Amino acid sequence: RHYPGRVAPHSSPSGGSDNSGHSNRLVRRLHHRRFGNYERLVPTSLTKPTPKSPLPHQFVNLPAGIKRPPYADSGQVPSDSFVPEIPILTADEIARLRRASKLAKEALEFGGSLVKVGATTAEIDERIYEFITQDKGAYPSPLNYSGYPRSVCTSINNVICHGIPDNRRLVCGDIINIDVTVYKDGFHGDTSYTYLVGEVDEKGRELTQATKEALELGICVCGPGVPFKEIGRVIE
Repeated sequence: RHYPGRVAPHSSPSGGSDNSGHSNRLVRRLHHRRFGNYERLVPTSLTKPTPKSPLPHQFVNLPAGIKRPPYADSGQVPSDSFVPEIPILTADEIARLRRASKLAKEALEFGGSLVKVGATTAEIDERIYEFITQDKGAYPSPLNYSGYPRSVCTSINNVICHGIPDNRRLVCGDIINIDVTVYKDGFHGDTSYTYLVGEVDEKGRELTQATKEALELGICVCGPGVPFKEIGRVIE
């Protein structure tokens, strides 16, 4: 669900199980006993999205006047987007970064309110897209990033991260991570949260609770002069 151990044993590189019926039954038994009782998914796509034509429908339907990040039109991420030094922001830049981050939080909470049995991740994605663009006048950062076709990432059960929203309906027992990033005033605000769908098994609840505790510990240690590796140390 959030680490390789959640992937069922004996999986093939294509995401399928061994061919023999005996192996399939064995995999299912081991799967449920070791990692909990949940539906194992094959991601919508096992290949990296690439810029292509036509552009994603959400991009075509963007409201006029929304400021777009440099990669939005072409889908190509500029080579100078990643620099070795972390810039020291001015007071004005910090204020803009806070606004983008606050909006990301609001969009995530709105998306979380849509999580229920029977909902599809495509529907959740579309509603968050409308919230970010039409209600808030911002740009959903994942949209057309290296050709990514949607506005958020939705990762269910054994899909570790960056799952592409689709038409599968959520079922009782799923856990779903919604990853929201928004672009506003020249800055990206990025956040995610894992939600429980209906009654989730004990292992799923333990996983999400442990992850939440680790996040809070990582946040608590942040401060001036603290090296980044300290965040990783306390989480580990």
